[in-house]
Amino acid sequence: MNGEAVEVMLFLQGRQPGAYLLNRTTPYYPQATPHHVRSHATYTLARSQEVYVTTAHHAGELVLATATSAQHPSAGTFSFAAVSIRDSTKTVMLTNGHFDRGGQ
Repeated sequence: MNGEAVEVMLFLQGRQPGAYLLNRTTPYYPQATPHHVRSHATYTLARSQEVYVTTAHHAGELVLATATSAQHPSAGTFSFAAVSIRDSTKTVMLTNGHFDRGGQ
């Protein structure tokens, strides 16, 4: 947003390759323990620390192409809409996102 650095975090409850919907209103990680958190995405503005999160009304999808483990890489694509936790009139839309995280 306007050249400001952002952090995108994808929290996934599954580890099998496939499509996962980010369409549930849930406490977001790390505000709640992983046991109480459903799959979701967050978008955080670095300077202001404003957090946007996916919900039942601001949803998206993550496609996990390669399963995650300590010995194997994970890769996939994502897109989502998210709403600010401070101001519900502010939203962001991310499209054509890609991640490729190598093994340890």
